Amino acid sequence: MSDFDVPTEDTNQEDVLPGYFRADIIPEDLPMLFPLLQAKESVDAFSALFSGSQASVLVRLMILREIGSRGDDPHWSPREIESMFSYVDETKLKSALLRLRNSGILIWLTDISRYQLSPLGRMALSALSNMMKFGQEEGSELGYITSQIVASQAMGVVNQETLEHLLSRLSELDDEFNRAIVSGSESRIKTAEKKLDSVWNWVEKGTEVMKIVTDNLDLDRGAHRLAQQIGRRQSKLLSMASRFQSELNLIEKNKVHIERGLSSSDILHWLLGQPLKALAAVLDGAMIHTPSPGFVLSDIAVDIAEEMLIHRDISEIDESIPPLPDQEDAKDVELEPIDFRALSTLQSDLTAVGESMPLQDLVPKKDFGTTSYRLSLIALIGRAGDVADGNPVKGLVDLPIDMEIAESGEVVKIGRWGVEEMTAGFLHRKGVGK
Repeated sequence: MSDFDVPTEDTNQEDVLPGYFRADIIPEDLPMLFPLLQAKESVDAFSALFSGSQASVLVRLMILREIGSRGDDPHWSPREIESMFSYVDETKLKSALLRLRNSGILIWLTDISRYQLSPLGRMALSALSNMMKFGQEEGSELGYITSQIVASQAMGVVNQETLEHLLSRLSELDDEFNRAIVSGSESRIKTAEKKLDSVWNWVEKGTEVMKIVTDNLDLDRGAHRLAQQIGRRQSKLLSMASRFQSELNLIEKNKVHIERGLSSSDILHWLLGQPLKALAAVLDGAMIHTPSPGFVLSDIAVDIAEEMLIHRDISEIDESIPPLPDQEDAKDVELEPIDFRALSTLQSDLTAVGESMPLQDLVPKKDFGTTSYRLSLIALIGRAGDVADGNPVKGLVDLPIDMEIAESGEVVKIGRWGVEEMTAGFLHRKGVGK
């Protein structure tokens, strides 16, 4: 046979665009709608792909991907399609192929009696493949948007709308991280820190891309302004790691410790790890539930309450605080010991400082997180009054060391331990001439 015998689609229920707007509005005159009307073929293609039930959409996309996967021989005979999709119900297969043909995604070549994907279908399939590739991990949306910018830059035309999307996503992340810091919540800051780690590589790659884009002399003024804003936002995100670490150090200093070495953070982590039934059991007997007497008429209850509230002598009210109920001793909770090896290593390195040592020779260590941790602790040296006795950091802040940051703002290359560069500076032992 030369073609499939396919059923016809019912288009009687097709919506009319003017029906979605006020009577005095002409849809074609709306500047925000006009680009979509110009790209009607593309919109129709995506509408055909993604309309209907989830099952029908998945089957439609599966068929499209399989047909488009044969690069060496892109032409398909009806019999080959039937054989390829023999596991699909015949009626459902015909319906899916009809949808793809009517939308212009799949075309029939009469001269060779074969099917092939249209150029529009190839574009839709390529866009879908890119989204699937970048959509498997957190932060991959930055990679997807950045890849679109790289592609448009390579073609010589940077899409300003794509730049807007990247700036918006970076602004959302910046706002989310700032709110985590302002909250003062250790769990929220650590969650934000993990999210920053997941998007770190994409932000770094995006920074390199923005340098290339901003160096493009043919870029129009609006796109150049957006690229500069994106660059500033990326730099701000890259500085978040040290802010997170400083805030966590401050939280560690202000932790409330109770008996047996437990802190408020330990209790919070334990509570977060408990199932709801266990938490309900903990509260059992600790809360008083006011009964709801359904046998009392509401109007009578209101009258009695009004009498008690208005006419009762206030002096009769007992305002004394009831005694606290007896509490059982807290049971032992197995806690993982806090790892102070990084702190101990830093303290040893600082103790070994002679008359003077460049900051960049001592601070970088192991990875970026450890480097940020070491730099934030060095900044505490000399602030002994801010650290309570017994705090593990106490020995470090009392060291006779001064840190000097270059007033010129000079930046030195590092190129190791995940650190590309840092501000120049020196560590001096107190009492020794700088």
